[in-house]
Amino acid sequence: MTYLPSVKASDFYTKVTDRKHSRSLHGTQETLHRPAGVLLPITLCPRMRALLRLQTYTVAIALSSLISVTLIFYTFSSGGGGSGIQGGSLFSNYRRINHLEHAVETLKSKLSEAEAYEKELLVKIEDLQEQANSEHASTIQVRGIEERSGWEGVGDSPDNAPGHNANQRQQQIYSCRHTDIIKVGRTIGQGHTKVVQEGTLLGRKVAVKSAGMQVKSVKDCLEKGIYHKKEDCLILAMYKVLKEAMILRQVRHPHIVNLIGLCARSENGSPNIKERGITLVVELGTPVHLHELVEDTWAKRVKYCMEIGRLLQFLEDSPMGSTAISDFRDEQFVIVDGALKLSDVDDLSSTEPDCDENMQCLVNGKSAVKCSSNMKCGGLNASLNLFHAYEVFIGPLLSRDVPPSLDTAAKRLLKSLQKGELDAEGMVYRLKNLQSIP
Repeated sequence: MTYLPSVKASDFYTKVTDRKHSRSLHGTQETLHRPAGVLLPITLCPRMRALLRLQTYTVAIALSSLISVTLIFYTFSSGGGGSGIQGGSLFSNYRRINHLEHAVETLKSKLSEAEAYEKELLVKIEDLQEQANSEHASTIQVRGIEERSGWEGVGDSPDNAPGHNANQRQQQIYSCRHTDIIKVGRTIGQGHTKVVQEGTLLGRKVAVKSAGMQVKSVKDCLEKGIYHKKEDCLILAMYKVLKEAMILRQVRHPHIVNLIGLCARSENGSPNIKERGITLVVELGTPVHLHELVEDTWAKRVKYCMEIGRLLQFLEDSPMGSTAISDFRDEQFVIVDGALKLSDVDDLSSTEPDCDENMQCLVNGKSAVKCSSNMKCGGLNASLNLFHAYEVFIGPLLSRDVPPSLDTAAKRLLKSLQKGELDAEGMVYRLKNLQSIP
């Protein structure tokens, strides 16, 4: 395409003005002639300008395509050692393509993992935001619990026993949104009303408790004809799970497992955690077996007895009142981070037994406390706890392999407990003297 030469518009305007001025001065009319070799500016219409741009783009695209083809040809021709497109170079480039495809698949896998991790981080961020928003309310609640328990802190024992940390002071209770993301693993226990499974929540191992059709209470309900539908019998088991959650919210203590999460969404039972009616999440610990504890060192055995004593001190005057462990067995306890903890609290009772002139307040067949004016055995729960603790833990742990220098003190302690002469505070005080070997 040939472009016409042109002059600047300002030069052309100057020449025309000079001619007109000269003609008006002489009063003559002259013919306007263009200088030789000078052309007027050419004004292109919009359609012509668009056409020129389109042609320019076409040339650019063609040039880019040519460069791309040249580079591809160069790549293939240089792949076989610079000797042209040969079988070796084609095979080499084929392997490169395979490597690239494998890298793409690996990146896709990493991307999926990153997305899952991102979701988990978002949940953690939301948790931190909720925790920050409720910080003031949590502080007030912790203060109230400290006043009722008589301790410096819910997570601090009087002697700073191991396993007690600041995280136990106040913990946020997770809801259904969090229990839905628990990765449920193997079944680690099955009681009268609950199934306990191991789970992972936000990277932490937890115990997941729920009611199931296979538990004994549901089977007994159906066999005895209490209800005819499984769903109706399941509600009774769910009640026990929900009761345990409500008790755990009231009796926070270093030697009671922490309540981590609770989800109550329906009355249905399901193996899928997202569809379960009631799901309870607590700390995961190692089950306690007495025959294993008695094989521990003397120091550890005394430590376990002191932890039982501190728990009984708390239960004497808990937020629920004087509370008894109705089902006092070693299977009801677990060890979490080296500390002995009560793991099953659905059988806790804060109701003192009734009494009258014909019904005495007995412990092991002997009168333990006097019947009060309101016809209640005030203090009997605490006495029952001490008696059961002596039979289940204190007696077996302190009666064998006793260091010779502590033998007399240990026997006196056991005899006093057997006679019911000590309360929980007195037992803990006496146990301190057995901690170290002179």
